Amino acid sequence: MINKQMDRESNRNEDGCFFLCKNRGKVYSADELFQTIWGEKYFKNSRNTVMVQIRHIREKLNDIGEKPKFIKTIWGVGYTVE
Repeated sequence: MINKQMDRESNRNEDGCFFLCKNRGKVYSADELFQTIWGEKYFKNSRNTVMVQIRHIREKLNDIGEKPKFIKTIWGVGYTVE
């Protein structure tokens, strides 16, 4: 059960990273990312899920810090890869 959860999370990390890279330059809201990656309806508390997923992707890319190089946060709007 734990391995399945970890595999699912890893797949979502990859899906999220691939989606943002494939659509480089476009800014996606947490709502759009959640619906695209999870395939579920977005609710207000889903924002935390997206934020955690973005953090995990950044950790895997070793891109943690004040100014990430790869996945940019556009405050009040969403996320993008430049």
